Amino acid sequence: MRGHIDRQHAMFVVVNLEDKVPADHPLRPIKQWTDRVLAAMRNDFEAAYSHLGRPGIPPEQLLKALLLQTLYSIPSEIKLMEAIDYNMLYRWFLDLSLDAPVWTPEAFSMNRQRFIDHDLVRRFFDRVVGDALNSDLISRDHFTIDGTLIQSLASQKSLQPIDGRSRAARQIKATNAAGEARQRMRRRMGSKSYQISQRIRKRVEQIIGWAKTVGQLARTRFLGHERIEQEALITGAAYNLLRMTRLRPVT
Repeated sequence: MRGHIDRQHAMFVVVNLEDKVPADHPLRPIKQWTDRVLAAMRNDFEAAYSHLGRPGIPPEQLLKALLLQTLYSIPSEIKLMEAIDYNMLYRWFLDLSLDAPVWTPEAFSMNRQRFIDHDLVRRFFDRVVGDALNSDLISRDHFTIDGTLIQSLASQKSLQPIDGRSRAARQIKATNAAGEARQRMRRRMGSKSYQISQRIRKRVEQIIGWAKTVGQLARTRFLGHERIEQEALITGAAYNLLRMTRLRPVT
């Protein structure tokens, strides 16, 4: 017998978001580890907010929303809030009930400076790294420093030289700098530290590649060193959490 669509919706529905998320979903261990880190930051949050006035959006939810934005490559806060509004998985991750209204995208802009002033994103990043160290997931024998170019998410027509030189002059300086860099590289290639770095360079490239593609750091939409640094720290924390949960699930 053919079934028919019942367009008469129930007046009351009780849904437990915890039951809707599969037990083996990859976001589960990330949520557990993130909640543990955020719980340890309680004093940091208390110091950043006044005890007077109307309660604002919990900073824990704002930070976890930024993690979602990075992990799922959501291009803007507007798209992020649209996704949280209808996506039960995102609401579960944020501890936001189904009937709770989502906040407006401006909430990120209004709280971003607070996060910078109280260094909350860096503290979150440092605690994630600290958890990885305490869990023996980071080697203490060697570390590598690398850098990459981050471009601005802006029209090429809006870019102007900041030093007043012509394009040809800048190209000449860039060519000379590249030649000097190659000379320094030749001197380094015989060193033991360079040989070690070459063996693990692939891992570094994987991290940078993930940050610039999934984390969308290749072209930043922010202006100013502090805001770009904040974006990079969130991206780094998201990658670390993803890697940590794969190496050792939370128990």
